[in-house]
Amino acid sequence: MIGINRVTLLGRVAAQPEFKETASGKSMVRLAVAIPGRKNDEGEQDVEFYDVTAWDGIADACAKFVTKGMPVYIEGRLKKRVWTAQDGQKRSKIAINAKRIVFLGGKGGPGGPAEEPELPAGAEPVPEEVER
Repeated sequence: MIGINRVTLLGRVAAQPEFKETASGKSMVRLAVAIPGRKNDEGEQDVEFYDVTAWDGIADACAKFVTKGMPVYIEGRLKKRVWTAQDGQKRSKIAINAKRIVFLGGKGGPGGPAEEPELPAGAEPVPEEVER
């Protein structure tokens, strides 16, 4: 049997990213990404939130460029995490492990700063003009 575990998200960063360095020195970032959904009967738009984790060069690039409210495009895979809580109950959570993050806007506003810095592999700015 063959399996595919692939996720693509396009949304906005819902909270300021959380940056950490592991004991072994690896960079890690956690993002909450908000994805707008359909409008309900009252005309309010539903929003779904997803937890995203990125490592190494992508995490370092996020530390420099990603802020709350910024639009991002993410490619990755689902990852299930299981742990035992303080009350002894087993808990689990499914999050996205990002393999690629594309920044759709920068700290300086849409399109990012005028001079694009060199980014690590997997963290790429979007071209100014996108064919439709």
